[in-house]
Amino acid sequence: MPSYKPRQYVLSFASRNIKKDDVIVFKDSKNEKFIKRVSWVNNEKFKVQSDNKNYPSVILGKVLETKDIIGKVIFKF
Repeated sequence: MPSYKPRQYVLSFASRNIKKDDVIVFKDSKNEKFIKRVSWVNNEKFKVQSDNKNYPSVILGKVLETKDIIGKVIFKF
């Protein structure tokens, strides 16, 4: 089951200081926005995972750049 649902709001703050298991908002090369959990971080690169293992996402498994992070999620409502 997903931790974040459609039409749910999140509050995030701009941060490039991310670590494994943080939930972040980021954009891909097509400028689409995603909310995912960080699974791996190394310098200026990171990978994400989905809380809902039954729903595949095209972004999983890709090495992404920290410059594409919009913010770290701190609250959902």
